Amino acid sequence: FNCHGGQLVQLHNLLVIYITGCHSLRNLFRHSVAQSLQKLKKLVVYNCDELKEIVAKESEVQGQEEEEEERVLNEIVFTSLKTLKLKGLSNLDGFCLGSFPFYWPSLEQLKVHSCPKMMTFAATTSGIQSTPKLKAIKVDGVEKILLQGEDLNTVMQKHFKAKQVLDLSQKADEVQTLTSDEESDVSSS
Repeated sequence: FNCHGGQLVQLHNLLVIYITGCHSLRNLFRHSVAQSLQKLKKLVVYNCDELKEIVAKESEVQGQEEEEEERVLNEIVFTSLKTLKLKGLSNLDGFCLGSFPFYWPSLEQLKVHSCPKMMTFAATTSGIQSTPKLKAIKVDGVEKILLQGEDLNTVMQKHFKAKQVLDLSQKADEVQTLTSDEESDVSSS
């Protein structure tokens, strides 16, 4: 997000970001731009097929200017963000997989739906302190997954593993039903 002349775009007064249907988008913004979103209250991202991360990890950012910028930033704080919704992001690996600590002191609502590759929320999210106001999240239609003192990554990983087990169990049931139906057809002939 460099303007002509190398100036960095700052979005200090942006309150809402709503992105939908940007199928070639691989990340939403660099870490320096994320750091400038101090007044952002709501972030909604839907149906972006190629999106890998919301905030690009440092290996995705190239050039000397970015390297200097990277050393200056040691954490990213979304001070005012209250609502985060991610839906239909089939290639999303996580919010950010870079090495920056993230803090969401105002986050109250997190909804993640149809993001099958998202096993990690943010690589350096650790402890309930990163989301002190967030008590529960909604993932894939499960209305209220309580955090119960666990960080977002732990909760996301538990949900992902439970979903895999459920999917395997359902597939096994389908195979068993098909096999039973075939056996019934053979015995009735």
